[in-house]
Amino acid sequence: MRTVGTSESPGTMPPGGRTEGSVRRVTGLFSGPSGRNLGLVIALLLLCVVGVITAGDRFVSFDNMMTILRLASVIGVVSVGMTFVITGGGIDLSVGAIVALSSVWASTLATQALATDTHWIVMVTTALLVGAGCGLVNGILIAYGRMAAFIVTLAMMAGARGLAEIIAQKRTQVVTVSGFTDVIGGRVLGIPVLVIIFAVVAVAGWILLNRTTFGRRTLAVGGNPEARGLRESTSSGTPRCCTSSSVSHVDSRR
Repeated sequence: MRTVGTSESPGTMPPGGRTEGSVRRVTGLFSGPSGRNLGLVIALLLLCVVGVITAGDRFVSFDNMMTILRLASVIGVVSVGMTFVITGGGIDLSVGAIVALSSVWASTLATQALATDTHWIVMVTTALLVGAGCGLVNGILIAYGRMAAFIVTLAMMAGARGLAEIIAQKRTQVVTVSGFTDVIGGRVLGIPVLVIIFAVVAVAGWILLNRTTFGRRTLAVGGNPEARGLRESTSSGTPRCCTSSSVSHVDSRR
């Protein structure tokens, strides 16, 4: 009687080892920067699939897509600025309240009266100045006051929200400047102006972060602020300090 053995060759990997290796490769794929982006794309595709299943052709219609983008455009513009804050290693809890304060201040009766007498761009300028002023206060307190970004932006959130309620008197602000509503609420080739503004800001933010010295420094500061400060002081011969929040808040009020 002869017994036939089923021994594996030295170079053959057992089934369990092959499975473990595949899991490691998949995990390594999603752990890198490209993997994280791929995960976001997959999540977006899943949401689209759910929308198609539940709403059918209405979800994939052009008008519905433009409506979704228009509603997300304001948050999208804010998220571009927040990208610089988070990439630089900081945090800002006040962005929502500052957006509310800027919009309320820009739509007061006095501002609208001035815009009616001059040009509707006065309302846009007012909103930008209010947002930039709040961001400047945050940046000065964090960079030069050596205060924690969490505490500073939390206080700014409470202050901006309260000031917005006082100015608006807890009432809905109605914009009556026809030039402003016609332009901001209009469309170009069927695409809402708000979506176009969001696209321009997103492209400008990507270029600034990935193709400029400022963007590389922001990435370096966010990755390791201590090593960044040490390298700068060694290369220049004079010690310099660059905090993450002071760099990131420069662009967080777009």
